[in-house]
Amino acid sequence: MWCAVVVAQQASLLLLDEPTTFLDVVHQLELLALVRRLTAELDRIIVMVLHDLNLAMRHAAGWSCCFGAVVEDAEPDRVLSGDALDRAFDVESGCCSTP
Repeated sequence: MWCAVVVAQQASLLLLDEPTTFLDVVHQLELLALVRRLTAELDRIIVMVLHDLNLAMRHAAGWSCCFGAVVEDAEPDRVLSGDALDRAFDVESGCCSTP
């Protein structure tokens, strides 16, 4: 329903905070595909907070990884590097880090 409201109001900017929470996988994918269509077809800017890195990697065009401040603002493969995730979550995972 909120998608119809956004289209009707011709909002140019949409801020979504965890829009896929409590949705099953099928509806998560449908919602994110709809968000991408709104962005492309209606020339909307959509900013989303997603903590599911798999969904974000599949659907986001641009990335920022934040933890109090922007840690990375780049393409998904760079943002999902071990170094960036370690900085974002203040951990030393040892996985995915570049030598």
